[in-house]
Amino acid sequence: MDINYGYGFFVDTTPQAESPTWAEVANGIENFDKGMNEVVNDFQFLSGKGWGSSEVTGGQLVITLTGRRVRGDAAQDFIYNPALRYNFGDSRKTRFKFTSPGGYAITGPCTLANIESSGGDSTDGTAISFDVKFNGKPTITNALGFLLLTSAPGGTGATVVTVTPGLTAGNEYVYKTAVTVAMPELNEVLTEGWTAWNGAAQIPATSGDELVIAEVTSAGQMAQKAGKVIVSAGV
Repeated sequence: MDINYGYGFFVDTTPQAESPTWAEVANGIENFDKGMNEVVNDFQFLSGKGWGSSEVTGGQLVITLTGRRVRGDAAQDFIYNPALRYNFGDSRKTRFKFTSPGGYAITGPCTLANIESSGGDSTDGTAISFDVKFNGKPTITNALGFLLLTSAPGGTGATVVTVTPGLTAGNEYVYKTAVTVAMPELNEVLTEGWTAWNGAAQIPATSGDELVIAEVTSAGQMAQKAGKVIVSAGV
């Protein structure tokens, strides 16, 4: 079963650059919805003897994300920058990518629309929502598989981590922990800065830091799956 937090969303914060700078759209995001907005033509042919038929003749991939405003988050600060939010045309255009726990990624140019923030009770966080409207046919590629991690306190300055699903035969685990850790890309070589892990030993870490565990090929140390968790360490 796919779990919604297994999806990843990324916005390019340097749309004018040749190569994208991906910022994860996750912090503060509580809900998402995606649809194809399909154009459907319905027909009633004589050959159908009263029974109709339909053809999907077009569509546009649209993702709507809602949550709470978090200042200092790279993705939200880009989207809610007044230079983007209060302008039109090319100012609203960038690139977007989302990855599925099923192991595929969809990437393409997009327009950011309906960028809203609302009021409410004085003690509430500011609610936000925005639409990502892909422009043209996106690119569909293979993507990093998803690992579900849980972190529980271990010995002093260490955490006990559970990984689901289990290790694929012929692969190995590596990990990295710090205040922030970027998720790897599919087939990225994870050697420098990554530590081998046997899947059972407690991992030295600091509570509140991020921990990424990746499943890599034994030959070449190329990332195949990965997951991230906030560390709970023993004191």
